Amino acid sequence: MTTRLDPYLNFPGSAREAMLFYETVFGGTLTITTVGDAGGVPWMVDIAGPSRT
Repeated sequence: MTTRLDPYLNFPGSAREAMLFYETVFGGTLTITTVGDAGGVPWMVDIAGPSRT
């Protein structure tokens, strides 16, 4: 079974410019989809374990 990782990054301010910069640094193919482009997704689930301090 193959596992696929789809990272979701959040940037305050100019996210598109930041991602385009990282594309020039690291190479590869960048695909940008904003929440608005995704059809008005009303929520996103973040699953994390309990904080261990």
